[in-house]
Parts: sequence; C-alpha cells; structure tokens
Amino acid sequence: MTGKLDAGGGFTAAETQENQRPNLVRETFSLQGMTAVTAYDGTTGWQIQPFGGKKDPELMGEDDLKDPLRKQLEDLAAKCDGIRSKIVATKEGGMVTGEERIRELLGQLYGTVNGYEGRPADYQAARSDSLAHELEDVIGDFQKLTQNELSGINAGLKKKKVDAISVLTEAEWQKKREAEGSSGSGAGKLLMRNETREID
Repeated sequence: MTGKLDAGGGFTAAETQENQRPNLVRETFSLQGMTAVTAYDGTTGWQIQPFGGKKDPELMGEDDLKDPLRKQLEDLAAKCDGIRSKIVATKEGGMVTGEERIRELLGQLYGTVNGYEGRPADYQAARSDSLAHELEDVIGDFQKLTQNELSGINAGLKKKKVDAISVLTEAEWQKKREAEGSSGSGAGKLLMRNETREID
C-alpha cells in the first residue's frame, strides 16, 4: 500500500506499507530525501529514524514496539461489532439508540403478520424476502471477514500458544445452546473462541 501526503509549504511525503502474513510488516516514510523505516517480523521490530539523526538500524524498544497481533484482534473485534450493528440495534451508554435493524424490522413484520387472521399481504411477503436478502448479505460479509482475517490472526495466536479463534457453524451453535439449556429470554448469543456474549 502506498500513499502521498501533502505536508504544505511545498513538502510532499511518500508512505508505503508492505504486509506479508502472518506478521511481517515493513513501513517507510520519505520526506526531503530521507526515509524512515520500521519493520516487524512478529516478535522483533527494527527502525531507522533519520529525522532524529539515527541512520543505522536499531531494535525497537517496548514503547516503540506495539504488538501487531493485538491491533489485528482489536480491528477484528471492531469489524465484528460493525457487522453485528447491521443485525441488531446497538446501545450507547446503556440506552437503545432507537435505530431499527434487521432483528427489529423482522419483529415488526412478524407482529403484523401474526396479528392478522388472513393471509399475509403481498407487501409483507416482499418485505420478508427483502429482509432475508439483507441478512444473507450480512452473513456473506461476516464470512468474508473471517476468511480473510482469521488465518493470519490464528497464526499469531499459535506463536503465542493461545487457542485459535474458530467460528461455530449454526448446527454447532444450536447444539451448544441445547446443551446449556435455553434461558427462554429470547436473547440470541454470538459464540466465538470459547466466549459467550449476549446479543442485545
């Protein structure tokens, strides 16, 4: 990945980032004929900082070296929360925001169909199909995310001797839910990496 930054005053900086899975990262930042380089191999980081008068490679200290695996995990969690927010209304400060997502819209549709003694109207059937397509899109987004991100993250977790993250299939989730006993609260659960999180 490359980019240019117009620093103003006629100064233009060039930045590049090269990534190889699972944890090889090299970044460069060039300005006024000098290039700063940082590199990370999954355990150790090096840097060349000519802007500070240091033109030879140096090992990065703990303050300079942030675990890229932690950042990858935080990014994955944020992306999963973004996908979740497409399905259910989220809370801010303990309060529901009032937004309607797929779950709420489906609940409304169910209420209108269930509360009427006749056949569902054409618009209700069309709305059901529309919500089904929206849900399939969200499922597709989640599958792409996990396929693209988990292999690199799990390789990093393995190096740290931590259990890998695995996504449960619907059948596995149903079996686990039955084994735990349904609480009857109506709240769904998202299960990833041996953790259970209530979906509001």
